[in-house]
Amino acid sequence: MIRTFIDLPLAEGGAEHLLPLFRRFRVLEVCVSQQGCRSAELAIAEDGSRAVATAIWADHDAYSRWLDHPDRARFGGATADLLDTPVSGGVTGARVRIAHVARSSGGKTGRGEESR
Repeated sequence: MIRTFIDLPLAEGGAEHLLPLFRRFRVLEVCVSQQGCRSAELAIAEDGSRAVATAIWADHDAYSRWLDHPDRARFGGATADLLDTPVSGGVTGARVRIAHVARSSGGKTGRGEESR
């Protein structure tokens, strides 16, 4: 499995508009509907200076299919006024291999899993 990160430096006042835009375009929902996407998240810094979009993918091929999705490029254009640096369809962000995972088990001791 891999996790992807796309850093979104926000323009002044962009933070208050980014989340509603993600919801209106259903960006995360479209992302997780793609074969091989396990989860997707949007995190916004408390000071509103940046956001980070992350997702977990089964493999690099699954993420490549998302990069080619037509809605992804369309969304990039809609965010241009909110970001210090506009995101184009060609922005892929960082990719890391998930090497070890620990999950909460409701207060019980969890067991980690290693991705191969």
